[in-house]
Amino acid sequence: MKKITVVANNIESLGQSVNDDLVRLGNQVTLTSQFDQTLKTAQVVVWLAENPRVDDQVFDLIGLLDQRAKAPEKIVMLSIAGVNDEVDTKNYLVGMGMNMGI
Repeated sequence: MKKITVVANNIESLGQSVNDDLVRLGNQVTLTSQFDQTLKTAQVVVWLAENPRVDDQVFDLIGLLDQRAKAPEKIVMLSIAGVNDEVDTKNYLVGMGMNMGI
């Protein structure tokens, strides 16, 4: 059993679904909509980022994790393709077979 904190802006849908699956697997899960004190004790941090510009949020997360005596075993982040402009949108859409005239 792992102690997991799931951070999801949209707790009602994706966050709740991930929470339910992790609990079903026997984990102790805390579901929250923001970075908070539960990050200080989580063995695993799952961040379901829905904002396409997460730069500042990444630094907030790092700041909280730096306060820990020991780093989490794992940090999992789900984000949309193209976050922080690291993916060329045209090439991404063409590669996915979705050339929409961009």
